[in-house]
Amino acid sequence: MRAAYRAGTAKSVREAPYALVMIGRVLRDHGDLDGWREAWQQAIDAGFEYADELRDELSPPGEDEEDDEPAEVPAEFDPRNVARTGIAVLENGLPPLPEELTPRMAVPMAYWTAREGAAVLFLRFHRHRRAWDPWAIVAAFTMRDGQWTVTDTHWHGTDFHDPFTDPSGLHGLGGEAIVYSGSSSGDGGTIPHGIAAPTVKSLAIIQDGHEDRRLLDSHFGAWIVRTDKPGPFRVAAIDENGSTLDEI
Repeated sequence: MRAAYRAGTAKSVREAPYALVMIGRVLRDHGDLDGWREAWQQAIDAGFEYADELRDELSPPGEDEEDDEPAEVPAEFDPRNVARTGIAVLENGLPPLPEELTPRMAVPMAYWTAREGAAVLFLRFHRHRRAWDPWAIVAAFTMRDGQWTVTDTHWHGTDFHDPFTDPSGLHGLGGEAIVYSGSSSGDGGTIPHGIAAPTVKSLAIIQDGHEDRRLLDSHFGAWIVRTDKPGPFRVAAIDENGSTLDEI
C-alpha cells in the first residue's frame, strides 16, 4: 500500500492518499495507534478528500463522549486474536454468538476452505466518534505442512449491514437470494463474499464443469467462498431442497 501511494503520488493520482487511509486502518487494527495517527495525518496533509472525517476520528472525544463500552470481550471475539480465531473456525466451524454483541468485538461470520487456501469473513467495527461503522473483513489463510497459517495481515474489507438493526441483511439483499459485496485474491485463487437470504442453506462454486457444494455456516447472512484457481466461476445459492435459487 505504501508503494501504491508513492506510485500514485508520482503520477498525480487524486485518489493516492486513500492508500494512506488503508495503511492507518491496518495499523490501528493491530494496535499501532501512533502509526495509525501518523498515516492519517499524512493523508490529511496530502489532500485526502474526506479529511474532515479523519480529523474527527483522530481528535479525542469530548467529556460528553465518554466511552461506556465494556473493556473486556471473550477471547474468541477479541480483535487481537483474529488470526487465532480464524484458524479455530477453519478447524471447528463458527462459534455461537455471545449473549451480548458489542462493536468492540471481531465476530467470525462465514468461512470456506479449499485445497491449499481458506478464508474467514469477520465483522469488525470502525469508530467515528460515538458512531460505529460495521465492516466485513476478509482474513486469508494458507495450508502449510498440514496446518492453516495466516497468508498475510493486510486484510481487505467492505461495508456491511448493521447487525444490531438488520441482523439478516434483508435490506441489503433488496429482495434477492444472494448478493456480491466484494472480493480479494489469495495464492492463485479468488475470495468473493457477500450476504445471502435466510432461505439459502448451501453454496456451490461452479468452475470448469465442476461443482463444489457446501452447507452455509453463517452469522448475519454473510457468505464467503475461496476458489483454488482464478478464472471464471459462478456461485450458486441453494435452498433446503437442493434447488438453485440464484447464481452470481
